[in-house]
Amino acid sequence: MICYNCQQKTEEPICPACGQLADALQAAELRQIAAKLRQRDPSAPVAYVKLRERVGAVYEPQLRRLLEQLLTPQAEPEPEPEPEPEPEPEVMVGGGVVAVGMDDDLEEAIETLLDEEEVYETGEGAEVEELEPEPEPAMGTKTAADAAAVPAERFVPEASVQTIFIDFNHKPEEIVRLLDETEAKMKAFQRQKRLGCGFFFFLLFAGGLFPFVDLLLGYNLFTFSLLGGALWGGALITLMAIWGQAKPPELGPKFFIAREILHILADDNAPKRTLTGWLDLSGVQQKSKRYRQKNSASGQPIGYYRDEWLNFKMRLYDGNVLRFRLVEKRKVRQAYFKRSSSGKMKWRTGAQQRFHQLKVSISADPDYFEVKPLANKQMKIPDSEFICVNGVVDGNHLSMEGEYSNINDSILLEAKDVLTALQFCYQHVEQRS
Repeated sequence: MICYNCQQKTEEPICPACGQLADALQAAELRQIAAKLRQRDPSAPVAYVKLRERVGAVYEPQLRRLLEQLLTPQAEPEPEPEPEPEPEPEVMVGGGVVAVGMDDDLEEAIETLLDEEEVYETGEGAEVEELEPEPEPAMGTKTAADAAAVPAERFVPEASVQTIFIDFNHKPEEIVRLLDETEAKMKAFQRQKRLGCGFFFFLLFAGGLFPFVDLLLGYNLFTFSLLGGALWGGALITLMAIWGQAKPPELGPKFFIAREILHILADDNAPKRTLTGWLDLSGVQQKSKRYRQKNSASGQPIGYYRDEWLNFKMRLYDGNVLRFRLVEKRKVRQAYFKRSSSGKMKWRTGAQQRFHQLKVSISADPDYFEVKPLANKQMKIPDSEFICVNGVVDGNHLSMEGEYSNINDSILLEAKDVLTALQFCYQHVEQRS
Protein backbone atom coordinates (compact mmCIF):
# COMPACT_ATOMS: atom_id res chain seq x y z
CA MET A 1 0.00 0.00 0.00
CA ILE A 2 1.17 3.52 -0.83
CA CYS A 3 0.31 6.21 1.70
CA TYR A 4 -1.71 8.90 -0.03
CA ASN A 5 -0.24 11.57 2.27
CA CYS A 6 3.53 10.98 2.12
CA GLN A 7 3.67 8.54 -0.83
CA GLN A 8 5.66 6.06 1.26
CA LYS A 9 5.14 2.33 1.04
CA THR A 10 3.61 0.83 4.18
CA GLU A 11 1.89 -2.36 5.30
CA GLU A 12 0.02 -0.67 8.16
CA PRO A 13 -3.35 1.12 7.87
CA ILE A 14 -1.81 4.09 9.72
CA CYS A 15 1.45 5.15 8.06
CA PRO A 16 4.42 5.06 10.50
CA ALA A 17 6.20 7.78 8.54
CA CYS A 18 3.57 10.54 8.67
CA GLY A 19 1.17 9.16 11.27
CA GLN A 20 -1.87 9.57 8.97
CA LEU A 21 -4.32 7.03 7.57
CA ALA A 22 -2.71 5.48 4.51
CA ASP A 23 -6.01 4.85 2.71
CA ALA A 24 -7.48 8.02 1.20
CA LEU A 25 -11.05 6.73 1.57
CA GLN A 26 -10.61 5.99 5.27
CA ALA A 27 -9.03 9.42 5.78
CA ALA A 28 -11.99 11.07 4.06
CA GLU A 29 -14.39 9.06 6.20
CA LEU A 30 -12.60 10.21 9.36
CA ARG A 31 -12.99 13.83 8.24
CA GLN A 32 -16.70 13.23 7.68
CA ILE A 33 -17.01 11.83 11.21
CA ALA A 34 -15.37 14.97 12.62
CA ALA A 35 -17.77 17.12 10.61
CA LYS A 36 -20.75 15.10 11.90
CA LEU A 37 -19.58 15.65 15.47
CA ARG A 38 -19.50 19.40 14.94
CA GLN A 39 -23.01 19.22 13.47
CA ARG A 40 -24.26 17.13 16.43
CA ASP A 41 -25.16 14.26 14.12
CA PRO A 42 -26.17 11.22 16.28
CA SER A 43 -24.79 8.83 13.63
CA ALA A 44 -21.19 9.96 14.29
CA PRO A 45 -20.41 7.40 17.06
CA VAL A 46 -21.78 4.54 14.93
CA ALA A 47 -19.69 5.64 11.94
CA TYR A 48 -16.61 5.85 14.15
CA VAL A 49 -17.11 2.31 15.50
CA LYS A 50 -17.43 0.94 11.95
CA LEU A 51 -14.27 2.75 10.85
CA ARG A 52 -12.41 1.47 13.89
CA GLU A 53 -13.39 -2.11 13.05
CA ARG A 54 -12.06 -1.74 9.50
CA VAL A 55 -8.81 -0.12 10.60
CA GLY A 56 -8.33 -2.56 13.45
CA ALA A 57 -8.70 -2.34 17.22
CA VAL A 58 -4.90 -2.42 17.51
CA TYR A 59 -4.72 1.12 16.09
CA GLU A 60 -7.38 2.56 18.41
CA PRO A 61 -5.03 5.09 20.14
CA GLN A 62 -3.66 6.43 16.84
CA LEU A 63 -7.17 6.71 15.38
CA ARG A 64 -8.36 8.69 18.38
CA ARG A 65 -5.37 11.00 18.11
CA LEU A 66 -6.15 11.72 14.45
CA LEU A 67 -9.79 12.46 15.27
CA GLU A 68 -8.74 14.81 18.06
CA GLN A 69 -6.49 16.66 15.65
CA LEU A 70 -9.41 17.16 13.27
CA LEU A 71 -11.60 18.46 16.09
CA THR A 72 -8.95 20.82 17.47
CA PRO A 73 -9.50 24.32 16.08
CA GLN A 74 -6.67 25.83 14.11
CA ALA A 75 -4.90 28.87 15.48
CA GLU A 76 -6.52 32.05 14.23
CA PRO A 77 -5.16 35.60 14.22
CA GLU A 78 -6.21 37.77 17.11
CA PRO A 79 -9.37 39.74 16.32
CA GLU A 80 -9.39 43.49 16.06
CA PRO A 81 -9.78 45.34 19.35
CA GLU A 82 -13.18 46.60 18.17
CA PRO A 83 -15.54 45.02 18.93
CA GLU A 84 -14.18 42.80 21.71
CA PRO A 85 -15.85 39.37 21.50
CA GLU A 86 -17.13 37.64 24.59
CA PRO A 87 -14.89 34.83 25.82
CA GLU A 88 -16.29 31.43 25.05
CA PRO A 89 -15.95 28.48 27.40
CA GLU A 90 -13.27 25.88 26.81
CA VAL A 91 -14.28 22.25 26.91
CA MET A 92 -11.69 20.01 28.53
CA VAL A 93 -11.57 16.39 27.49
CA GLY A 94 -8.90 14.16 28.95
CA GLY A 95 -6.93 17.12 30.20
CA GLY A 96 -6.60 18.92 26.83
CA VAL A 97 -8.59 21.61 25.03
CA VAL A 98 -10.46 19.85 22.24
CA ALA A 99 -12.80 22.56 21.00
CA VAL A 100 -13.90 26.06 21.93
CA GLY A 101 -17.48 27.21 22.36
CA MET A 102 -19.11 23.78 21.91
CA ASP A 103 -22.73 23.47 22.97
CA ASP A 104 -24.04 20.80 25.31
CA ASP A 105 -24.94 18.16 22.68
CA LEU A 106 -21.56 18.31 21.01
CA GLU A 107 -19.88 18.27 24.40
CA GLU A 108 -21.76 15.10 25.27
CA ALA A 109 -20.81 13.44 21.96
CA ILE A 110 -17.14 14.26 22.49
CA GLU A 111 -17.21 12.93 26.05
CA THR A 112 -18.82 9.72 24.88
CA LEU A 113 -16.60 9.15 21.84
CA LEU A 114 -13.24 10.60 22.76
CA ASP A 115 -13.00 10.14 26.51
CA GLU A 116 -9.33 9.63 27.30
CA GLU A 117 -10.04 7.82 30.52
CA GLU A 118 -8.40 4.44 30.95
CA VAL A 119 -9.24 2.10 28.05
CA TYR A 120 -8.12 -1.39 27.14
CA GLU A 121 -5.53 -1.54 24.42
CA THR A 122 -4.62 -4.53 22.32
CA GLY A 123 -1.07 -3.52 21.64
CA GLU A 124 2.04 -4.57 23.47
CA GLY A 125 1.72 -3.73 27.10
CA ALA A 126 -1.80 -5.27 27.10
CA GLU A 127 -3.53 -2.67 29.25
CA VAL A 128 -3.16 0.72 30.79
CA GLU A 129 -1.73 0.34 34.24
CA GLU A 130 -4.72 1.86 36.03
CA LEU A 131 -7.07 -0.71 34.57
CA GLU A 132 -5.00 -3.65 35.66
CA PRO A 133 -6.84 -5.51 38.44
CA GLU A 134 -5.27 -6.85 41.59
CA PRO A 135 -2.36 -9.25 40.93
CA GLU A 136 -3.60 -12.74 40.25
CA PRO A 137 -1.75 -16.05 40.49
CA ALA A 138 -0.04 -17.41 37.40
CA MET A 139 -1.91 -19.95 35.39
CA GLY A 140 -1.59 -23.41 36.75
CA THR A 141 -1.01 -22.42 40.38
CA LYS A 142 -4.64 -23.17 41.36
CA THR A 143 -4.89 -26.71 42.67
CA ALA A 144 -7.91 -28.97 42.58
CA ALA A 145 -8.55 -28.22 46.25
CA ASP A 146 -8.52 -24.49 45.53
CA ALA A 147 -10.94 -24.96 42.65
CA ALA A 148 -13.27 -27.01 44.83
CA ALA A 149 -13.58 -24.18 47.37
CA VAL A 150 -15.65 -21.26 46.14
CA PRO A 151 -14.20 -17.99 47.49
CA ALA A 152 -16.77 -16.09 49.52
CA GLU A 153 -16.12 -12.83 47.74
CA ARG A 154 -16.71 -14.33 44.28
CA PHE A 155 -20.37 -15.22 44.57
CA VAL A 156 -22.58 -12.47 45.95
CA PRO A 157 -25.75 -12.53 43.83
CA GLU A 158 -28.74 -10.32 44.47
CA ALA A 159 -31.26 -11.88 46.80
CA SER A 160 -34.18 -11.53 44.37
CA VAL A 161 -32.49 -13.21 41.42
CA GLN A 162 -31.51 -16.86 41.04
CA THR A 163 -28.12 -17.39 39.46
CA ILE A 164 -26.07 -20.26 38.09
CA PHE A 165 -22.72 -21.14 39.63
CA ILE A 166 -21.29 -24.60 39.01
CA ASP A 167 -18.15 -25.66 40.83
CA PHE A 168 -17.12 -28.92 39.17
CA ASN A 169 -14.64 -31.73 39.59
CA HIS A 170 -16.17 -34.24 37.20
CA LYS A 171 -15.78 -35.65 33.74
CA PRO A 172 -16.74 -33.28 30.91
CA GLU A 173 -19.61 -35.57 29.84
CA GLU A 174 -21.19 -35.27 33.29
CA ILE A 175 -20.85 -31.47 33.26
CA VAL A 176 -22.45 -31.24 29.82
CA ARG A 177 -25.25 -33.53 30.99
CA LEU A 178 -25.83 -31.24 33.97
CA LEU A 179 -26.00 -28.20 31.69
CA ASP A 180 -28.47 -30.01 29.43
CA GLU A 181 -30.65 -30.85 32.44
CA THR A 182 -30.53 -27.22 33.54
CA GLU A 183 -31.64 -26.06 30.10
CA ALA A 184 -34.46 -28.65 30.06
CA LYS A 185 -35.68 -27.46 33.49
CA MET A 186 -35.70 -23.85 32.32
CA LYS A 187 -37.74 -24.78 29.24
CA ALA A 188 -40.18 -26.81 31.35
CA PHE A 189 -40.57 -23.88 33.74
CA GLN A 190 -41.29 -21.45 30.90
CA ARG A 191 -43.78 -23.90 29.37
CA GLN A 192 -45.54 -24.28 32.72
CA LYS A 193 -45.69 -20.51 33.13
CA ARG A 194 -47.23 -20.08 29.67
CA LEU A 195 -49.89 -22.70 30.50
CA GLY A 196 -50.63 -20.95 33.77
CA CYS A 197 -51.09 -17.61 32.01
CA GLY A 198 -53.38 -19.25 29.45
CA PHE A 199 -55.46 -20.88 32.22
CA PHE A 200 -55.76 -17.49 33.99
CA PHE A 201 -57.15 -15.75 30.91
CA PHE A 202 -59.52 -18.68 30.25
CA LEU A 203 -61.02 -18.46 33.77
CA LEU A 204 -61.23 -14.68 33.48
CA PHE A 205 -63.11 -14.89 30.18
CA ALA A 206 -65.37 -17.79 31.23
CA GLY A 207 -66.32 -16.06 34.46
CA GLY A 208 -67.41 -13.00 32.55
CA LEU A 209 -69.91 -15.00 30.46
CA PHE A 210 -72.18 -16.16 33.30
CA PRO A 211 -73.64 -12.72 34.20
CA PHE A 212 -74.78 -12.43 30.57
CA VAL A 213 -76.49 -15.84 30.90
CA ASP A 214 -78.51 -14.50 33.83
CA LEU A 215 -79.48 -11.44 31.82
CA LEU A 216 -80.53 -13.47 28.77
CA LEU A 217 -82.61 -15.98 30.76
CA GLY A 218 -84.14 -13.32 32.98
CA TYR A 219 -82.75 -14.75 36.22
CA ASN A 220 -81.45 -12.61 39.02
CA LEU A 221 -77.73 -11.91 39.20
CA PHE A 222 -77.20 -14.48 41.95
CA THR A 223 -77.87 -17.60 39.89
CA PHE A 224 -75.25 -18.32 37.25
CA SER A 225 -73.26 -15.23 38.24
CA LEU A 226 -72.18 -17.01 41.44
CA LEU A 227 -70.44 -19.60 39.28
CA GLY A 228 -68.76 -16.78 37.35
CA GLY A 229 -67.54 -15.29 40.63
CA ALA A 230 -66.08 -18.68 41.59
CA LEU A 231 -64.23 -18.78 38.28
CA TRP A 232 -62.88 -15.28 38.87
CA GLY A 233 -61.71 -16.38 42.29
CA GLY A 234 -59.88 -19.29 40.66
CA ALA A 235 -58.32 -16.85 38.19
CA LEU A 236 -57.14 -14.69 41.08
CA ILE A 237 -55.58 -17.70 42.84
CA THR A 238 -53.86 -18.71 39.57
CA LEU A 239 -52.47 -15.20 39.14
CA MET A 240 -51.12 -15.20 42.72
CA ALA A 241 -49.47 -18.58 42.11
CA ILE A 242 -47.79 -17.33 38.93
CA TRP A 243 -46.72 -14.10 40.61
CA GLY A 244 -45.27 -15.95 43.60
CA GLN A 245 -42.99 -18.20 41.57
CA ALA A 246 -39.29 -17.50 41.91
CA LYS A 247 -37.62 -15.89 38.92
CA PRO A 248 -35.50 -18.52 37.14
CA PRO A 249 -31.94 -17.79 36.05
CA GLU A 250 -31.53 -16.51 32.51
CA LEU A 251 -29.57 -18.76 30.18
CA GLY A 252 -27.57 -16.14 28.30
CA PRO A 253 -24.96 -16.58 25.55
CA LYS A 254 -22.25 -17.53 28.07
CA PHE A 255 -24.20 -20.62 29.11
CA PHE A 256 -24.32 -21.98 25.56
CA ILE A 257 -20.71 -20.96 24.86
CA ALA A 258 -19.50 -22.91 27.90
CA ARG A 259 -21.63 -25.90 26.97
CA GLU A 260 -20.26 -26.04 23.42
CA ILE A 261 -16.64 -25.67 24.60
CA LEU A 262 -17.00 -28.46 27.18
CA HIS A 263 -18.85 -30.66 24.68
CA ILE A 264 -16.05 -30.31 22.11
CA LEU A 265 -13.28 -30.91 24.66
CA ALA A 266 -14.99 -33.96 26.18
CA ASP A 267 -13.43 -36.26 23.56
CA ASP A 268 -9.94 -34.91 24.34
CA ASN A 269 -10.11 -35.60 28.08
CA ALA A 270 -7.82 -38.31 29.42
CA PRO A 271 -9.54 -41.53 30.54
CA LYS A 272 -10.46 -41.70 34.24
CA ARG A 273 -9.56 -38.01 34.63
CA THR A 274 -11.83 -35.22 35.76
CA LEU A 275 -12.09 -31.59 34.76
CA THR A 276 -11.73 -29.15 37.67
CA GLY A 277 -12.86 -25.54 37.68
CA TRP A 278 -16.01 -23.43 37.74
CA LEU A 279 -18.68 -21.81 35.59
CA ASP A 280 -19.87 -18.52 37.06
CA LEU A 281 -23.01 -17.07 35.43
CA SER A 282 -24.01 -14.91 38.39
CA GLY A 283 -23.43 -11.70 36.41
CA VAL A 284 -20.68 -9.13 35.94
CA GLN A 285 -21.98 -6.01 37.64
CA GLN A 286 -21.65 -7.10 41.25
CA LYS A 287 -19.95 -5.33 44.11
CA SER A 288 -17.67 -8.33 44.68
CA LYS A 289 -16.42 -8.13 41.07
CA ARG A 290 -15.88 -4.38 40.94
CA TYR A 291 -12.20 -3.62 41.42
CA ARG A 292 -12.30 0.13 40.80
CA GLN A 293 -14.74 3.02 41.04
CA LYS A 294 -14.05 6.61 40.01
CA ASN A 295 -15.57 9.72 38.49
CA SER A 296 -14.61 11.08 35.08
CA ALA A 297 -13.50 14.64 34.45
CA SER A 298 -17.13 15.57 33.78
CA GLY A 299 -18.30 13.95 37.04
CA GLN A 300 -19.80 10.79 35.54
CA PRO A 301 -19.44 7.73 37.83
CA ILE A 302 -17.45 4.94 36.18
CA GLY A 303 -17.16 1.39 37.51
CA TYR A 304 -14.64 -1.25 36.42
CA TYR A 305 -15.60 -4.91 36.75
CA ARG A 306 -13.73 -8.17 36.20
CA ASP A 307 -15.57 -11.49 35.86
CA GLU A 308 -13.60 -14.71 35.41
CA TRP A 309 -16.65 -16.69 34.42
CA LEU A 310 -15.12 -19.90 33.00
CA ASN A 311 -12.00 -21.49 34.45
CA PHE A 312 -10.93 -25.10 34.22
CA LYS A 313 -7.95 -27.45 34.11
CA MET A 314 -7.87 -30.81 32.36
CA ARG A 315 -5.40 -33.51 31.39
CA LEU A 316 -5.67 -34.28 27.71
CA TYR A 317 -5.74 -37.69 26.09
CA ASP A 318 -2.12 -37.33 24.90
CA GLY A 319 -0.88 -36.60 28.45
CA ASN A 320 -0.52 -32.83 28.17
CA VAL A 321 -2.21 -30.46 30.63
CA LEU A 322 -4.53 -27.65 29.49
CA ARG A 323 -5.47 -24.66 31.62
CA PHE A 324 -8.17 -22.38 30.30
CA ARG A 325 -9.71 -19.09 31.41
CA LEU A 326 -12.33 -16.75 29.93
CA VAL A 327 -12.55 -13.31 31.51
CA GLU A 328 -14.95 -10.46 30.80
CA LYS A 329 -13.97 -6.95 31.82
CA ARG A 330 -16.58 -4.25 31.72
CA LYS A 331 -16.33 -0.48 31.94
CA VAL A 332 -19.70 0.94 33.00
CA ARG A 333 -20.57 4.62 32.77
CA GLN A 334 -23.53 5.18 35.04
CA ALA A 335 -26.36 7.55 34.17
CA TYR A 336 -26.37 10.81 36.12
CA PHE A 337 -27.55 14.41 36.17
CA LYS A 338 -25.08 17.04 35.00
CA ARG A 339 -25.20 20.81 34.97
CA SER A 340 -24.44 22.08 31.48
CA SER A 341 -22.51 25.20 30.61
CA SER A 342 -25.82 27.08 30.27
CA GLY A 343 -26.75 26.23 33.86
CA LYS A 344 -29.45 23.64 33.07
CA MET A 345 -29.55 20.21 34.66
CA LYS A 346 -29.49 17.47 32.00
CA TRP A 347 -29.81 13.73 32.28
CA ARG A 348 -26.82 11.89 30.82
CA THR A 349 -27.52 8.32 29.85
CA GLY A 350 -25.11 5.57 30.80
CA ALA A 351 -23.02 3.36 28.54
CA GLN A 352 -20.75 0.36 28.86
CA GLN A 353 -17.88 -1.36 27.08
CA ARG A 354 -17.09 -5.05 27.21
CA PHE A 355 -13.66 -6.58 26.83
CA HIS A 356 -13.25 -10.35 26.54
CA GLN A 357 -9.93 -12.04 27.39
CA LEU A 358 -8.85 -15.60 26.73
CA LYS A 359 -5.94 -17.14 28.63
CA VAL A 360 -4.63 -20.54 27.60
CA SER A 361 -1.75 -22.49 29.10
CA ILE A 362 -0.46 -25.84 27.82
CA SER A 363 2.12 -27.93 29.67
CA ALA A 364 3.46 -30.52 27.23
CA ASP A 365 5.13 -33.79 28.15
CA PRO A 366 8.84 -33.16 27.41
CA ASP A 367 9.47 -36.82 26.62
CA TYR A 368 7.06 -36.93 23.70
CA PHE A 369 6.30 -33.34 22.68
CA GLU A 370 8.06 -30.09 21.91
CA VAL A 371 6.59 -26.59 21.78
CA LYS A 372 7.27 -24.27 18.87
CA PRO A 373 7.77 -20.58 19.70
CA LEU A 374 4.94 -18.11 19.19
CA ALA A 375 5.31 -14.89 17.23
CA ASN A 376 6.81 -12.14 19.37
CA LYS A 377 4.56 -9.42 18.00
CA GLN A 378 0.80 -9.40 18.40
CA MET A 379 -1.19 -11.00 15.63
CA LYS A 380 -4.79 -11.78 14.77
CA ILE A 381 -5.54 -15.46 15.16
CA PRO A 382 -6.67 -16.88 11.78
CA ASP A 383 -10.42 -17.51 11.44
CA SER A 384 -11.04 -16.04 14.89
CA GLU A 385 -11.93 -12.63 16.31
CA PHE A 386 -9.27 -12.99 19.01
CA ILE A 387 -5.95 -11.18 18.82
CA CYS A 388 -2.91 -12.82 20.39
CA VAL A 389 -1.41 -10.01 22.47
CA ASN A 390 1.01 -12.03 24.58
CA GLY A 391 2.51 -15.41 23.78
CA VAL A 392 5.28 -16.96 25.87
CA VAL A 393 7.05 -20.31 25.43
CA ASP A 394 9.20 -21.46 28.34
CA GLY A 395 10.66 -24.86 27.63
CA ASN A 396 7.69 -27.17 27.16
CA HIS A 397 5.19 -24.69 28.62
CA LEU A 398 3.11 -22.40 26.38
CA SER A 399 1.05 -19.46 27.61
CA MET A 400 -1.12 -17.30 25.36
CA GLU A 401 -3.29 -14.32 26.18
CA GLY A 402 -5.83 -13.17 23.63
CA GLU A 403 -8.26 -10.28 23.48
CA TYR A 404 -11.50 -10.12 21.56
CA SER A 405 -11.19 -7.59 18.76
CA ASN A 406 -14.92 -6.74 18.68
CA ILE A 407 -15.83 -4.53 21.64
CA ASN A 408 -19.15 -3.46 20.18
CA ASP A 409 -22.03 -4.61 22.41
CA SER A 410 -24.04 -5.64 19.35
CA ILE A 411 -21.39 -8.27 18.47
CA LEU A 412 -21.37 -11.12 20.98
CA LEU A 413 -18.61 -13.55 21.83
CA GLU A 414 -18.96 -16.84 19.95
CA ALA A 415 -17.76 -20.32 20.88
CA LYS A 416 -16.17 -20.92 17.47
CA ASP A 417 -13.80 -17.98 18.03
CA VAL A 418 -12.71 -19.45 21.37
CA LEU A 419 -12.24 -22.95 19.97
CA THR A 420 -10.32 -21.64 16.95
CA ALA A 421 -7.96 -19.72 19.26
CA LEU A 422 -7.50 -22.88 21.35
CA GLN A 423 -6.70 -24.88 18.22
CA PHE A 424 -4.22 -22.19 17.18
CA CYS A 425 -2.35 -22.64 20.48
CA TYR A 426 -2.26 -26.42 20.22
CA GLN A 427 -0.83 -26.25 16.69
CA HIS A 428 2.43 -25.11 18.35
CA VAL A 429 2.69 -28.42 20.24
CA GLU A 430 4.31 -31.06 18.05
CA GLN A 431 5.15 -34.67 18.71
CA ARG A 432 8.82 -35.50 18.78
CA SER A 433 10.04 -37.60 15.89
